[in-house]
Amino acid sequence: MNTIDKRLTTLKSKISSDSYKTKSKVSLSKLLLNDNMCAICRTPFSREVKPRIDHCHKTGKIRKLLCHHCNLGLGFFKDRIDYLEQAIDYLKEHL
Repeated sequence: MNTIDKRLTTLKSKISSDSYKTKSKVSLSKLLLNDNMCAICRTPFSREVKPRIDHCHKTGKIRKLLCHHCNLGLGFFKDRIDYLEQAIDYLKEHL
């Protein structure tokens, strides 16, 4: 079993656990619809770029697999679209 397969097996066990408060089982294949890459930045998963399970902190609903940076970014912006839009405007103004 290669490193990616091991990581996906670990993710599958996390998805099945109660830690994500899921009311229904989420299939790993559904999460992998983003072709083994981050759903936001499209960076391929590898030994260095491990997939993270993105989920809604309010509902516990699992969304997709993200890279570490994108997952943290959403968390830092508290999943607030208005904050993300303001950050985009800020970058456009100052780049």
